[in-house]
Formats: sequence, C-alpha cells, structure tokens
Amino acid sequence: MPIRNARRFRVEQTEAETALWKRLRNGQLDGVKFRCQHPVGPYTVDFVAIAERLIIELDGGQHAVQQARDERRTDYLSQQGYRVIRFWNNEVLDNPDGIMLRIRAFLEASPLPGRGVSLKCLFTPYSRLANQTTRPMMVTSSAGRS
Repeated sequence: MPIRNARRFRVEQTEAETALWKRLRNGQLDGVKFRCQHPVGPYTVDFVAIAERLIIELDGGQHAVQQARDERRTDYLSQQGYRVIRFWNNEVLDNPDGIMLRIRAFLEASPLPGRGVSLKCLFTPYSRLANQTTRPMMVTSSAGRS
C-alpha cells in the first residue's frame, strides 16, 4: 500500500512539491541524492535523502489543524533515524532560494544520527500560528544513540 500511495502522490504533486523537486532532483543541491514521494514505514514522505537520513516535508493549510498528527509522524520518522525539516507550501513558492539555503545550512550543521549527538530539527511552520517568524526549533532526541 505505501508504494502505491507513493506512486500516486508523485503524479498528484502540489505546486510547491513540484517547485522544490525541480531544485532537489539529480543531485542539484551539493550532490545530495533526494527521492520524491518515498515510502518510509507506513508513511509516504515528500522528499528524502537516504544517505543523509534527512526528510523534507511540505505542509499546506490543512496541517495547521493536524499538528498533533504531524508531530506523531515526525516522532516515528525520528525513531527510524531520520531528521525532519518542515516548510509551509507558500514559503517554498514565495522564497525558493531561501528554502534551499536553509536546507543546505541544515545539511552542513547537523550531525547524522548515530554519529555523536543526534538531533531532530524542525523548521516548524507552526510558529507562524503564534505570530512568530519561522525559525529552527532544536529538540534533542534519543534516536540513533547507542
């Protein structure tokens, strides 16, 4: 079922997913290989760099009311050893260069799970709900520790 969903989601991408995929595909971001709409456990993630253990999720307006569900999903993915970054769709469409800089900075600054301290980092779109600017929120996680 997850593979069938992934195939369907690749065909039915949002405008923001299509825009970001054009910038991530074929190793365009520092040679990092991303996959689009890829199954990870019971979930299909928007973008994943397997070797870097990094998942990028894009959120539309519906995610403002399903924050708890998104947090459970992020917790599961973190337990599998992935780091997760979340962006609002409109951020990707309005500032694609800024999004690419944030992804690059995250890749350069964050250790991989299992190598030193493991971090789960969310560029959380939910901070806007509290009339704050979007900024990184660092949360330590036990995922990947020995």
